[in-house]
Amino acid sequence: MSTIYRLWPIGLALLACNPNKSEAPAGDTATDVVGEGRDTSDATEEADPAEDSASPVDTADTADTSDPSDPVDTGDSETPPVDLAAVRAALQAWFEADTTMGPRSHAGLTDGTRLDTRDGDTPVAPTGLAAEVEGSFGFYARLEAAGLGTVRLDEAVLADAPIQVVTAIAAGGDAYVEAWLTDGTPVIGARFFATEAPVWDGFEGRVRLAERWTAWAGFSYEEGLSEDDERSDAGQVPYDWTGELQLTSGQLIQAGSLLGEVQLGSTTLTDEQRDLVVAAFELLWSRHLQYRADGGVVRLGPAENGVLTIGSFTRSTDGETYQVADWRDIDDGSFVLYFEMGTQGLELRVLQSDN
Repeated sequence: MSTIYRLWPIGLALLACNPNKSEAPAGDTATDVVGEGRDTSDATEEADPAEDSASPVDTADTADTSDPSDPVDTGDSETPPVDLAAVRAALQAWFEADTTMGPRSHAGLTDGTRLDTRDGDTPVAPTGLAAEVEGSFGFYARLEAAGLGTVRLDEAVLADAPIQVVTAIAAGGDAYVEAWLTDGTPVIGARFFATEAPVWDGFEGRVRLAERWTAWAGFSYEEGLSEDDERSDAGQVPYDWTGELQLTSGQLIQAGSLLGEVQLGSTTLTDEQRDLVVAAFELLWSRHLQYRADGGVVRLGPAENGVLTIGSFTRSTDGETYQVADWRDIDDGSFVLYFEMGTQGLELRVLQSDN
């Protein structure tokens, strides 16, 4: 499975309510991944107990090793390189300047131009866009096409660089942003709710791992079984399934109403594992983990709130191989989530209770 997302989140204000009123610790609004876990693919490797389980995992060695804040050389010797860090800071400042309901979610960028049009009720992007920007607009335009929200594409100049910003606002109040240079270079992305500060992406594509998108195509719900032979016949992971990686410590940081940083200690995750973990916790967060937050933190572990096991698993019921996240809860909130890679990224196919 390969990562297809490209984003750096940005913040937006919407027209919705907050499902959870507790606040995250100051400074924990970025959505990054860190993970202390046990890689069960190699039983000889053990995590260093001295490692801090809350320290972020550096995922740079699993993806593009270049610094996204480095100036971008446009190839034109007469044009100075774009300072991505400055562009990103300017865009963040614009969205964070006003988090009251409405202005940032509907108004577009200051001194900007709206580029999208409508063919009847269908959002239409202009021709000549970079493939990445066109793909971003198409990803979010389905929200409006389905009558579930609105999408817009704006162009403006920030920090002396022309940028294009896709903003999607769902009727439920959740909003999503992706910003690009006009050549398709990602700037940043974000998720947010009305009256809340944006939750900025900690890695490219993070915004598309929200439940709104991984559950977009719909999924089936199944009741789990307890006996080993029944679980096997039902295509359910074994009770003692160890998968490829078990996350036995770490914590989830609350960011307003949303899941913020996922901290998993010092274990390095591949991009695919990282995306699976975040997508699973996004779904579990909305169902019950957000209500477990103690001081804005949900702690992971067998003696805390639970353990997440991830890996590939082939179900006996359909012969399909899924990317699976098995959450073993300390109470009655255990679920197995079966994902596949679809045309638009990770897609949840089956949500199975496992209590």
